Amino acid sequence: MSAALYIVLEVDRPGFDTIVDGKALSRAEEQLAAAAKDLGVRSLMEFFSMSREEAAHQAEEFNTGLDIGSFQEEWFTAADGLRSVRALLAYVDAQPDAVPVSAEVANELTGFAHVLEEAEKRGIRWHLSVDY
Repeated sequence: MSAALYIVLEVDRPGFDTIVDGKALSRAEEQLAAAAKDLGVRSLMEFFSMSREEAAHQAEEFNTGLDIGSFQEEWFTAADGLRSVRALLAYVDAQPDAVPVSAEVANELTGFAHVLEEAEKRGIRWHLSVDY
């Protein structure tokens, strides 16, 4: 089983579908991060955050000794995410050989864009998470 990147919204029931597979994005994360740097936008993983409960669980599961006492979950505006997602989508469309499984990556970036567009309309903040 492979990891998947997914969007977490600040509200539980936003009134629209938020499901995007995210496995291709996870597999191409290294190439997408390099592209984001070249494009002057934030990489997808720069939007990563988790709740205090998730951080505590991860620290326990992986025996990291992480001090979660001052841990704060971060939320980002949808507009910030859209800048990166749209830039990365244009990059993948223009240079499909630069990213593994580019058609799947483009499809998932398009899905992320749709979710973030709906979140932006509603003023809902978000962050990225990883499902292992």
